[in-house]
Amino acid sequence: MLPIIKKGEFMSKKILSFFEMFNLNFGFLGIQFGWGLQMANMSVIYKFLGAQSDNIGFLWLAAPMTGLIVQPLLGHLSDKTWMGFLGRRRIYILIGAILSSLALFLMPNSQSLMMAAILLWILDASINISMQPYRSLVADVAPETQHTHCYAIQTFLVGIGATLASALPWIFQHVFNIHTADLPNQIPLTIKLSFYIGASMFLLANLWTVFAAREYPPSTLEKVVTLKKEYNIWTDFKSIVVDFVNMPQIMRRMSAVQFFTWMGMFCFFLFSAIGIAQNIFGLPISANASTPEYERMLENGVVLGGLGCAVYNFVSFIYAYFLAKVAKAITRRWAHVVALTIGGISLIGMNFAQGQNSIFVTMIGLGIAWASIATIPYAILAGHLDQHKMGLYMGLFNLMICIPEIIAALTLGFVLKHAFHDHAMLVVGLGGTFMLIAALLTLSIHDKKIAEL
Repeated sequence: MLPIIKKGEFMSKKILSFFEMFNLNFGFLGIQFGWGLQMANMSVIYKFLGAQSDNIGFLWLAAPMTGLIVQPLLGHLSDKTWMGFLGRRRIYILIGAILSSLALFLMPNSQSLMMAAILLWILDASINISMQPYRSLVADVAPETQHTHCYAIQTFLVGIGATLASALPWIFQHVFNIHTADLPNQIPLTIKLSFYIGASMFLLANLWTVFAAREYPPSTLEKVVTLKKEYNIWTDFKSIVVDFVNMPQIMRRMSAVQFFTWMGMFCFFLFSAIGIAQNIFGLPISANASTPEYERMLENGVVLGGLGCAVYNFVSFIYAYFLAKVAKAITRRWAHVVALTIGGISLIGMNFAQGQNSIFVTMIGLGIAWASIATIPYAILAGHLDQHKMGLYMGLFNLMICIPEIIAALTLGFVLKHAFHDHAMLVVGLGGTFMLIAALLTLSIHDKKIAEL
């Protein structure tokens, strides 16, 4: 049982055992099942439902538009919430988990592009509700010397969840011999079954954290104020804007790093599966999934792309085990510079891949980058931000995931069609360039040295 810590006493937090850190983060495994299935399969689901390649980006707008609103607002509200047993952050994790699981179950049964787009909007809002509190939960409960370890455990669990989620279509196709029926615009059974399993894992993993983790309660006075206070939307909005304008300098610089990092990742997420179908399996550049032959090429692309995602996520959770030691040896800043550089080179290298094994080699490098992307920025910020506004600041920081995705959704389709003439893998290479820019910007980060990582 965690001791009661009154306002202003955050540095007195007790050292957590491994299992306490594990319980604090286990729900991230389920969340990554949701993200992994979405990132690896949504572009192809849209393609199976008849979308043109250069319009797919617009159909992804639901995700960042939702996060743009939900992330800072939810962080601000959770800073001022206390719900007894369900605490400050875990009440939001529970609500988001229930809604996300329902959306994941319904998604592969979409009958039209409109239905899939609406469900993606609901899914992303729900995942954001569950995911956003986790970064703040670690900062709330763990002492600063354990932040990197806690976020590394998150990354480890992210890697396991995303590896399993990404590999599921390949497992169903190659282990259980389940293939697509020869019907036009039919979402494959392999994808449907993957989403059903993902929905179950999402709910169960988050329930684990909700019931096994504990939070520091506010003082008795803070409880009374929190429970009796009526939220004023306009006042809360003004408070969010003021804190955004006055964010710490290190958060500004890290936000620039995040912006270019996630521009690179969304180039990969949106177009890698289609690029693999074109480059490896011979899908014609201008083809739509409207014939059984093209659908098989496209399904093979998404299956190999999903397996590639499983590889990079597997590498990420292996590397996450060593990341705290690497960061201690060469500093967190340089660990991030090296990882982003390797990731950028790997994305550019996908354009030169000639077969399946070549794809897997590039995914090893991306896995190293992904482990650092999911760990280092949050570990650095957690030690520099006001503990009483941790939820809000983490929500604002996550806007640097939403804003790049909006830009990617609005512009990459145009770039694909008019600059790259529908060669999807060239967009992935552009993402590698963005990631190299992020590596250069990381050199401007001046992280304080702490005694133990």
